Amino acid sequence: MNIKIRLRNYFGNMNLYTRLMMYFLLVCIVPTIIIGSISIILSIKSTRESAIKFSLATLDQVQIRVEKLVEEANSVSSKMANDTIIQESLRSPLATNRSVKYAMDLSMDTYLNFDSTYREELYAYYIIGKNGGKYKSAYYSVSPDDLTRTDWYKEISESEEPIWFGPHTDSFVAQTFGQTFLSQGVVIKDKASSRKLGVVLIDIELESLNKMLLDSFGETGFVLIVDEDNELISSSQSTLNINSDMVTKAIHLTSKTTDPYIIDSKNNTIVLSKPLTNNHWRIIGIIPSDDLLKDNVISIYLLIIILIVVCCLSFFLSMVATSTITQPIKNMMALMKTVESGNLDVQMEVEYHDEIGQLSLSFNKMIVQVKNLMQKVYQEQNEQKKYELKALQSQINPHFLYNTLDSIVWLARMQQYEQIVKMVTAITKFFRISISRGKDIISIAEEIDHVANYLMIQKFRYKDKFEYSIDVPEDLHKYKTLKLILQPLVENSIYHGIKMMKGNGDIYIRACEEEDVILFEVEDTGVGITPETLSALHEALYSNIQSQVSIYGIKNVHERIQLFFGKEYGLHFESIYGKGTKAIVKIPKYIGDDVNVKNNYNR
Repeated sequence: MNIKIRLRNYFGNMNLYTRLMMYFLLVCIVPTIIIGSISIILSIKSTRESAIKFSLATLDQVQIRVEKLVEEANSVSSKMANDTIIQESLRSPLATNRSVKYAMDLSMDTYLNFDSTYREELYAYYIIGKNGGKYKSAYYSVSPDDLTRTDWYKEISESEEPIWFGPHTDSFVAQTFGQTFLSQGVVIKDKASSRKLGVVLIDIELESLNKMLLDSFGETGFVLIVDEDNELISSSQSTLNINSDMVTKAIHLTSKTTDPYIIDSKNNTIVLSKPLTNNHWRIIGIIPSDDLLKDNVISIYLLIIILIVVCCLSFFLSMVATSTITQPIKNMMALMKTVESGNLDVQMEVEYHDEIGQLSLSFNKMIVQVKNLMQKVYQEQNEQKKYELKALQSQINPHFLYNTLDSIVWLARMQQYEQIVKMVTAITKFFRISISRGKDIISIAEEIDHVANYLMIQKFRYKDKFEYSIDVPEDLHKYKTLKLILQPLVENSIYHGIKMMKGNGDIYIRACEEEDVILFEVEDTGVGITPETLSALHEALYSNIQSQVSIYGIKNVHERIQLFFGKEYGLHFESIYGKGTKAIVKIPKYIGDDVNVKNNYNR
């Protein structure tokens, strides 16, 4: 006798209480503790990674806003430097006549001020010419000094690229009152002679830049902007100490690497960094690590407490439950209640051949037999319903054929032979697709062709009563659909929507895809449906309650769709009384043979 048989006999002869207690300790509590510990570790890691990703995305938004401001300044300075009017004013010496000079100053100031009204992000910009001209967009007075002798003017004049100046109190040019500005300057070169005519200087109020950084990383995290020399330009905290070890370390770390984030374990912070693409600044985000994990820490403590409580409670309940012989019977009763609720996917686990095991085997056999009987009844009902729906569908065609042939007779009497050819061709295509060799599943292209032929026939009959359009992307033509689901909806739009109105109307057929489904829309501009009738219509569609609303055709479509594809698909209507009605058809998206529908319905 091998070891496996001996172990089986040993445990099989053991009393139920001891056996269940041993299994519980090995199979339940130990794996629970291991899985709980792994879950805690993975939760901490996942939370940190998610928080970092979110913070990087937030920093991206800050980067976009700051770059937009920088790009705006660069764009304006470049525009001003190449402006024909500005260059013309700087080419010639200033007028000696005061009235002429005043008129020039007023004209240029008005020109710049008008342009600045469309650029709220920029505080003001100025034109300083070598000829002594000083023009401004702001209302403040310009300094009377010779600004061409200043260091900032010389630096701008000698550079081929835009020059940025860090935070400084008051404007270099205008007589302001204690504001702090960032400034950007560009040299103005004569487009005709490349001679330097002066400079453009743009002032950006630092407060507007600081506002872009506020509330980016909550109450304890903050954002700052530094230049290529690691000098602070702007910060989300006005009281930030740039010389603090945390800030100094963050600026140093980001200047030595291109990594998007760095973990500063010494200061217990996460340091994020993003370079600006349109100048040499860097945006740095500093977030305390505890902030990233503070919500997770509470969850971890709660999880540990829950694990301890669950293990203790489970152990106690197991002792009580396994001390009685009634527990297996209670389990079986619970399964019976599940069966009573309609769920037959249950099976009693049978390991030993005692009295409870024999009872469990009998229970399982009973469930299998009940499932087989219910499945058989369900299939029979589906088959019966399918044939009933096909019989109803077949009743539509003779009536439609009669009306169409009547129209052809009328055309023949009018000797409109070309129209007769078109009419006969359309009805031939219409019935060829209707028959479709007995298939219920056809391509969307065929269904669209079918409804197009139907509309063409009805257009002959009703002349100018309605216009129609079909907008179905070619990408959807390859997918399959249940045939004859659009034509009844179009017929409903004509007879109950367009025909009932005094004037003419329109019918629109559209289709789109959303993930695993395709949506068709049949919309008309007819008389519409009252809210009460619309409510009754949906009640009749989605329940077996008899309704006073006549919905034979559309209910036929709805039931066929649900029969073939499942209860999650079908029809839905939207309507505004007096303006029109929209029918929405929802079917699964698939490509395959007739049997490859969502519920593998076998026809």
